[in-house]
Amino acid sequence: MAQRLKSQESFEEAVDTLFEELQLAIQWGRPSILLAVVPAGKTRERAQELLSGQLRGIGQSARQFRVSARRFDVVWELLALPHRERTVFFVEGLSRGGGMQGQNAFKSLNIRRELLVDHQVRVVLWLTPAEAGALPARAPDFWAFRHRVIEFRRLRRPSS
Repeated sequence: MAQRLKSQESFEEAVDTLFEELQLAIQWGRPSILLAVVPAGKTRERAQELLSGQLRGIGQSARQFRVSARRFDVVWELLALPHRERTVFFVEGLSRGGGMQGQNAFKSLNIRRELLVDHQVRVVLWLTPAEAGALPARAPDFWAFRHRVIEFRRLRRPSS
């Protein structure tokens, strides 16, 4: 179930919720598969910036991974990267994963989902609303493995 957020305060609460989930995963030595549904652009960038800062405060780093037609096998790509025990992966661009209708990345997540748990990977998938809608249909087994879904709304500019 997605948690809908409506205000600037809720935006910060959503980032804090992601951080708290990751902090507990780190503390308990467990994986964390989080889905953040965010409109493209400044809202995602700001959320990633805030979350990265919070992670640095506890000795963790955030590492960006952008899915492409050539780099669609998200799980294998993440497992090949060093320092996984001190890294939270930010994955974005799931729909750019190549294949028929951009489904390669979805299929890869669905097939290799258990490796994320087995290797205690901590990952935030930054999804567009369209990707979030497609995920349960294109990767139902992966969808069942997720730990939490947080839905952000577009940041509003302050009125002058």
